[in-house]
Amino acid sequence: VQSDFQIQSLVVERQRLGIGLLVALGLIAALAGIRLYRYYRTRSMLQLRTNLARDLHDDLGSEMSALALGSFAAAQSDNPDRMRQALAGMAAQTQQMVEDMRDMVWSLHPDNDTMEKMSARMQQYAADALEPQGIELRYEIQPELLSLKMEPEARRHLYLMFKEAVNNLARYARCRKADIHLKKEHAHLVLLISDDGIGFDPALTHSGNGLRNMAERAALLGGQLDVNSAQQNGTTLHFRLPLR
Repeated sequence: VQSDFQIQSLVVERQRLGIGLLVALGLIAALAGIRLYRYYRTRSMLQLRTNLARDLHDDLGSEMSALALGSFAAAQSDNPDRMRQALAGMAAQTQQMVEDMRDMVWSLHPDNDTMEKMSARMQQYAADALEPQGIELRYEIQPELLSLKMEPEARRHLYLMFKEAVNNLARYARCRKADIHLKKEHAHLVLLISDDGIGFDPALTHSGNGLRNMAERAALLGGQLDVNSAQQNGTTLHFRLPLR
């Protein structure tokens, strides 16, 4: 009897030790998960701050430099026509800076984290840019994407890529129709922007048209940009971004 009691006590003790070990491992895993989450969140915020600093330096910095040069030219000119031309250019650059700052603030605001709000802003921007030129716009988004939430960094890059593409279309395509589609394909967000314009040869296009900037932004999101265009056959931009 004493031997059986000792055996039972040993079994119970081992069970207690096993439960205690599982609890300890669970606590360690939970603490490790919290620290890992904080690490990645901190790294994400640092990356966001780094990218914001780069954009402020590259985009707004260059625009402010252009403003400084324009103001210097206006101040040094004795020709009224040249002075008016310089001031008009400065006004346009200032308006562009204001719009860029608004876009940056909008993309970072937590109230705008759903694809529904992003899509509404994208559609409005495209309509304002294309319809005054007589370009017929067809905009479609897959309904299941409307509830998708995006991180501020992803929202910012996606919206700036979209703006660059729409601006290029408005300036260079000489098209009558433009189609914009947002859809989900195999855990990827796909943005298609196409037109029936004059097209171009991507291999001969210089970096000034923004293709390089769009490709770099897509790469920062872990995605890619494919360009399908030919002379007189229109252009299609295909953005493919992983959903996280």
